[in-house]
Amino acid sequence: MGIQFTPPGGSLNNIVEDVTPQLGGSLDVNGQSIVTTSDGNIVLAPDGTGVVALIPGIKLVMGTSFTPVGVLEANFLLSQDIDAKAGIEFRNLNTGLSAESRLVISDTSGHYMAFDVPSINNTQTNLFGLSRKTTDFIFNTSGTARDIAIGSLNDKAIVLGTFNAERIRIDSSGLKLSNDNYPLQFGDDQDATIEFNSTSLNIVANAVTASDTITITADNFNLDTTGVFFFKETTTPTPQAGYGAIYTTTINELFFQDGAGNVHLLQGNAFSNIWFHGIVTAVTIGAQDAFILIDTFENVGREDDLGNVIGNATTNTLTIGANGGGIYALGWHASFSANGASREMLICPGVTFASAEVITLVTDSAVSPIVVTSAGHGLLNGEMVEISGVGGNTNANGSFMIASKTDDTFELVALDGAATTGNANYTSGGTIDIHYPGNLMMHREVSQTDIGHGGHEANFRLDAGDVVSMYVANLDAASDLNIYGISCIIKRIGD
Repeated sequence: MGIQFTPPGGSLNNIVEDVTPQLGGSLDVNGQSIVTTSDGNIVLAPDGTGVVALIPGIKLVMGTSFTPVGVLEANFLLSQDIDAKAGIEFRNLNTGLSAESRLVISDTSGHYMAFDVPSINNTQTNLFGLSRKTTDFIFNTSGTARDIAIGSLNDKAIVLGTFNAERIRIDSSGLKLSNDNYPLQFGDDQDATIEFNSTSLNIVANAVTASDTITITADNFNLDTTGVFFFKETTTPTPQAGYGAIYTTTINELFFQDGAGNVHLLQGNAFSNIWFHGIVTAVTIGAQDAFILIDTFENVGREDDLGNVIGNATTNTLTIGANGGGIYALGWHASFSANGASREMLICPGVTFASAEVITLVTDSAVSPIVVTSAGHGLLNGEMVEISGVGGNTNANGSFMIASKTDDTFELVALDGAATTGNANYTSGGTIDIHYPGNLMMHREVSQTDIGHGGHEANFRLDAGDVVSMYVANLDAASDLNIYGISCIIKRIGD
């Protein structure tokens, strides 16, 4: 027996003929299901601002039977506009709940993932939590590949990268970084960065502002490595008060700069030597009380490969290169005898200055001793000098010993100790060309019959372009010095 009713405006033979049906009350499915055929969809489409509401007390069940496997409580709202953005929202409609809200996704094996949101009574309302029954928590998975994992298949860890090519792992053993192609980097190309990979740690200051620095604050900072610590070559930095700086330059030297800007050489090779040994050779001495170059050298010994000191046996010189300035240990040794008779002699290295000290005034005629003015000359009493170019009072030219020095003046004494006297009024000119350091001077009687020997070593400041040679002066006569062997060695020991 079928159901037949007559709607307003006509009659229907079947209910499907009503294209605008309406319920006069609630629909009770009486334990049955709402189904479709031919792969049809079930669409709930509220009009306008209408919603599909799950009334409190009713449960939405996800599963193949009525046994609740995954349950969404009916006091949540499913909507389609979150702060004017398209999406799906599960909202707790019961403002009286004190417990936090939770969305749970689970399977028939009891594995689940829960998204926890604190209750409205919790002051930390922006918190968001995730939990999972197993030890793995993975984003963006595809098979065994993973981008971020908390936990792993066999241990508890935080892993960044893929299952088969981990980039970063934090576990009970510590922090592990791997794979050169995927470094860990903090910052960007325009800012200070710290980059780790399997072979290096790079700390890079701002690429735009060269003055940027990276500061490590600690009581102690240890570098423990069996490899190499690289310094980028640079120029002398601007000092920072209270800090020291270690740096290297393009001249293959390592420097330390203190907070006041004083620069000290830590390491930089600069050394050479010239020498002679063989059949006795005479040094011709053409004048008494005057220094003469010892010109018997034949060999250049080992010297640095940077050109900081250049030996020359032909010119009998050791020349300081462009980058060779500094404090040097200067030493010499010789075996010798006097020619003709025993003589009182001076033997000493002499330094020809790249920039000669300028003389600005010399005392006039008949003044004894002669007094020379040269601002900031730096000479000491007992040292000796070679002076040339003095106009007028030409007795101030030659080899002399220094006496009664002040910061800007000194008296001239003949090498044999005799007083000097001016022969004319000073007109102009004059330079101090050669400095004979007093702490490297040998003053002795040289025997005619016995081979004597002697030498000295002392520290001396040498600048680029300065030239070191050996000299001899005969204080008794213009007779020669016989050389059996001689060496002159210089080696930089600091700045």
